[in-house]
Amino acid sequence: MGGKLDGRWDQIAPGPLELLDRRDLGSQPYKAMSIEPNLNLGEKFAHWRFEAPARYGFTALGLMAPATPEKPCEDAPPIFSYLKDSASTSLLAGVFDGMGGAGSKIVETSSGASVTQAYLASRVIRDVYEHLWWANGNSVLSSEVVTDELSRELESVKQRLGSAASSSLMGSMVKEFPSTLATVQCRSEGRGAWSVHAQWAGDSRIYILNSLRGLQQVSVDDVDEQDPLEQVRGDFRLRNVVSVSSAFKINTRDIYIDRPALILVATDGLFHSLPTPGSLEYIILSSLQHSESETALGLTRLARQVANDDVSFVLIALGFDRFEEIKTAFRIRFAELVTGGYRKLLSMTPGEDVTVALADRLWERERHNYIELMGLS
Repeated sequence: MGGKLDGRWDQIAPGPLELLDRRDLGSQPYKAMSIEPNLNLGEKFAHWRFEAPARYGFTALGLMAPATPEKPCEDAPPIFSYLKDSASTSLLAGVFDGMGGAGSKIVETSSGASVTQAYLASRVIRDVYEHLWWANGNSVLSSEVVTDELSRELESVKQRLGSAASSSLMGSMVKEFPSTLATVQCRSEGRGAWSVHAQWAGDSRIYILNSLRGLQQVSVDDVDEQDPLEQVRGDFRLRNVVSVSSAFKINTRDIYIDRPALILVATDGLFHSLPTPGSLEYIILSSLQHSESETALGLTRLARQVANDDVSFVLIALGFDRFEEIKTAFRIRFAELVTGGYRKLLSMTPGEDVTVALADRLWERERHNYIELMGLS
């Protein structure tokens, strides 16, 4: 059985944390993947591309970036790992968004770095997922196992580090070591089909995009407002995140994919404040007309125009061996979105009556397909 692990992207961090013990993973040694990140130090973000050997049936790209170059990224480096043997292929991808407001208390790590609890929480949670997946022989992780392990590890971190400074927030808004998460565990089922097990907590999201149904949201944000259009227009308090402060829930959903598709796992910095939920599809497909590195950078630059937040994502292409194949597969779909008015919408002034009216019309047209996998009426 062959396996790969993701790159660590330590250049983005203020310093190596070296907090968690590197435990023995049996037959799967803990090591860095052979993907080296490409860094643009002027804008301080990292992006990577991965192409599996021919006939593996997938390719991927990803990115992480802080909201501003002057601050460390409280999103953890995304996970992308795979295992392949003669019978099947398994993938793990995930993003982890440290909540810098609620978790703004400062702690000092064993390496002497001073970071927020949010910064540390996202990385601890990332390491737990990575360890569990490899330690369990790439079998699908249950939400119960993940919840128990995250609770134990974060409590251990709290006991070891505590907090060295008070938070800028007060009362119930403060949480200890808070982070959202979104992960997918994919397994090939033969004849080009894949089973996808999605897990999430908070407002980091999982999407599936194919040329027939368009963009579909899989995860459901842990907020009281359930209408996806209202979610992008407002700012709603999360009622469920991973933290030490209170019990949390790992949401799950299982999806079966039987045609080539893209899976996007992303923190809210990529999609929050767009004019409609489906606008993200146009942005993705527009960016895909260029090289894989320009796709990653284009998505991030656009996210920074509409939201001042850290950005991290993994885009997995299932059923594609090479990046160029994706452009061909989605060419007609992209042309339909251009004709439908998305290019015009994204060029209009946000909040004006004419912009809102066009966004409402487009959402009415896209809503049925977009929410199909969310279990909403």
